[in-house]
Amino acid sequence: MFESIRGGVTKRSHVAGMLVKSMHLESLTLIICLFYASIALMDAKLKALWNLDKMSVCRLGYPATVYNNYGCWCGVGGSGKPMDGIDSP
Repeated sequence: MFESIRGGVTKRSHVAGMLVKSMHLESLTLIICLFYASIALMDAKLKALWNLDKMSVCRLGYPATVYNNYGCWCGVGGSGKPMDGIDSP
């Protein structure tokens, strides 16, 4: 009788161990998927900026980066001294 109880406990602990391993595998899979999704989003943003720069060169004849740190209403916080009539509210 003791052997059957002992065997039942062993089987239960084995099943519990398998469930824990399965949950760890699912968590790891989710983390990997989220990691790759974040990389894909960053790549898309970089491509969008690259395309904006290429369009600016094609249409205007100069890169869009010449507008870095230009103006006060387009920058961080939208505050500062207006540089010309375009920046005035």
